[in-house]
Amino acid sequence: MSAGDPGLSARISKADRATLAAFVSEHLARFTERDALQALRHPYASEAMIEEILSSKTLLAFRGVRRLVAAHPLTPRHAALRCLEDLPWRDLLDLTREPRTPPPVRVAANRKLEEVLRFLSLGEKIALARFASSALFAALLDEPDQRVLEAVLANSRLTAEDLQRWLATGHPQPDALECVARDSRWVNRPAVRIAVLTHRVTPRAVALSLLTSASRVELRRLAEDPAADALLAACARDLLENGPNSIDRGCKSP
Repeated sequence: MSAGDPGLSARISKADRATLAAFVSEHLARFTERDALQALRHPYASEAMIEEILSSKTLLAFRGVRRLVAAHPLTPRHAALRCLEDLPWRDLLDLTREPRTPPPVRVAANRKLEEVLRFLSLGEKIALARFASSALFAALLDEPDQRVLEAVLANSRLTAEDLQRWLATGHPQPDALECVARDSRWVNRPAVRIAVLTHRVTPRAVALSLLTSASRVELRRLAEDPAADALLAACARDLLENGPNSIDRGCKSP
């Protein structure tokens, strides 16, 4: 990024609400990427000023400028969406995490991330999974590599409701369900635990290992579920009647 004219930078900093747009218009041809970014971050940035920057093909060639233009709440919607077109996935991710990004732009950025997901390397998918918003969880949780799932499970934005939704409507594989069952942060949530316990593709051994930590309400639900695995339902009934030692005596996965 070019350092630009120090004098120009100082004048941008000192500009007020009444003079910033006019100053940008007058000196736009001399602007570097750094100058444009400074103007876009200015507290007195206006729609008129943003329109001036949008008129410069030279400045819009810089992806950093396009990213800030897209994120700015005063950018005309059609221009903001156009700026998303060829941004790399990391910039799109930053836009989804930027609090001031307008909701329609955030939605569009998430949609583009979902579209490019299949073209990312495993490492990029893992990095995305650690910081993605809930709009991407369904696609990321269904990724076949377990390391992507583990990254989503560690994502601070993930909620029990997100996991329940995926378990109910997604396409979890047996090894993915085993991964969730090993994660104490999530399997200790009753709603997640019962969703894993009752899922049709949960490996029997995994489900049996969760039974002793299930509540009586969960055991009763499992025992009375006609669609439940027969051995699992029988073990749930045994636990309800005879307590936790019964699973060691008679409930073994063949």
